[in-house]
Amino acid sequence: MDKASSSPAPSTSEITGGHTIDISQYLNKGTVISSIDEVVERYMTAAAGNLLFPFLACLTLIFDSQQAFINVFSDKPPPWHCTSSTCDFSRPCNLPSNSSWSYSQPRKISTISDFSLECSSPIRFALPGSSFYVGCLAGGLSLGTLADSRLGRKKTLVLSTLIMSIAAALTTFSPNLAVPTSEPLLTSFPPNSSPGASASTSTLSPLFFPLQPGGLYSVARILWEKPWALQRLVVILIGSFGIGLMYHGMLLNLWNLNANLYISAALNAVAELPSALIIFFSSNVISRRRTLVQLTIVSGGCSLACAAMGGWSAVVFELVAFFGACTALYIERIYAVELFPTYVRNSAMALQRQAVVLGGVAAPAMVALGRRGKVLSFGMFGIVIIFCGLFIMFLPETRGRAISDTMEEEESKMMEGKIINN
Repeated sequence: MDKASSSPAPSTSEITGGHTIDISQYLNKGTVISSIDEVVERYMTAAAGNLLFPFLACLTLIFDSQQAFINVFSDKPPPWHCTSSTCDFSRPCNLPSNSSWSYSQPRKISTISDFSLECSSPIRFALPGSSFYVGCLAGGLSLGTLADSRLGRKKTLVLSTLIMSIAAALTTFSPNLAVPTSEPLLTSFPPNSSPGASASTSTLSPLFFPLQPGGLYSVARILWEKPWALQRLVVILIGSFGIGLMYHGMLLNLWNLNANLYISAALNAVAELPSALIIFFSSNVISRRRTLVQLTIVSGGCSLACAAMGGWSAVVFELVAFFGACTALYIERIYAVELFPTYVRNSAMALQRQAVVLGGVAAPAMVALGRRGKVLSFGMFGIVIIFCGLFIMFLPETRGRAISDTMEEEESKMMEGKIINN
């Protein structure tokens, strides 16, 4: 008697959330499974309940987006009016004294009026906004490391959101500028800021990309030692900085449009949805390199147009510019995944995200310069993203190419000419 015929069929199982789900019970003897995709499509009901936990984890992004939008409204200079005949309706700091003008709303409504920043230098004016993104950089390197070592993902997620919420609430009692400036160093450790996370602001997946055993810093050394990998990393970081500057800067720069701030902010928030849907349905057919370059040029061009226009025409061009930056950000995440082998991919994407956040650090200063003229904010945003986007042309096209697991496999493909560089 054949022993093989009497042996039980191997059990098919799936591990989700630390639990093993046996799906062999769902398989008929005559069922032929040819791929993992078929297993997922046919037997998703076996693990459908576990989809709840990733969904709940994604809800923590609300805390991140909330912090980003706080700056949009809290850093807006409130309206003012003249209180004497010597007032000529110029900028308040050009008037002889505060006795000739007054804010039209309570001073506590904005950090600018509350801490008398209306006549401050652009650097001091931008401190509250920039400190948020500085906190994101610090949180990405510190709490992200703890998430990969001692605390773990869940505890770090809970701790960071708890600290963020408490410190943000305490900011309302700030007695001076130093408190709201240093507070984001505590509050802006968003759950998606760890080095193990993939690429943004207020728009990124939390902790879904754990680091490799070597860690961020040892993998960075490997990238440094491979000229082709270092070139890709430098180019993607330059592009990420320009896109991040436009993405974060456009939100903060809305009050320089002289339009309704609340309507403009709502329109920008809505603009992210079609951007994500377009990439979701077209990611398999669009060129990564060419599309990225085109989007950065369109986004930058529309930003330059905002500098020369006013009224609702400027709002429309601003929306197109922001939409282009959002779409470019989504494509660049996919591009970064395909450019780097599995062994170094997570660390490369962590650095890419930090470059996006670094653009957010620089954005508030340019927004502050926009008080003196829109060309100094919208104009600079447009020039920077176009300049940084052109560097993408030095990257290879990756559409339709299999992802490599090791550096050696990627180098082998390069030798075989499977990577198109033109």
